[in-house]
Parts: sequence; structure tokens; C-alpha cells
Amino acid sequence: MADGHDVALSFDRSADAYDELLQRNRMGAERLVAAMPPGDYERILDVGCGTGFATEAMLARFGTRHATGVDPSEGMLERFR
Repeated sequence: MADGHDVALSFDRSADAYDELLQRNRMGAERLVAAMPPGDYERILDVGCGTGFATEAMLARFGTRHATGVDPSEGMLERFR
């Protein structure tokens, strides 16, 4: 059984190809954000942010000004930044 560190390393190795591999997840994040009620989403916390496609959808729809991403993979956080 893999521990959390092994899982994070796996995501580190796939960070560059992650967005392409998970195009359907990107589309799902966009649908989720589109379904959110209007409101003030100036500051958000994206837990399990990966490379940040849900945050990108928030920026596009709501003009979010400050996003904090949390992810166990440093490679994903690098792409998120």
C-alpha cells in the first residue's frame, strides 16, 4: 500500500501531462462553477487544487482576486502557481 508521500510523488511525475489527461475533469469543474449561485467569491480555497483548473473557472466566471491552492503534490502546486 502506498503512503501519502508515494502518492504525491506520483502526481509530481504526472504534473506536466495532468491537464491533458484529465480534460473531462476540467469540463466537470467548469460545469460545477457554472452551476454556482451568483455571489462574492473574491477569495477562495481550492483543496486538492491539482494544476488549478477549478480555480481558473472561478477566475473566469466570478473574477476571483485571491486563490489559495492546497495539494499534497509539489509538482501540481508548481503548475497551479
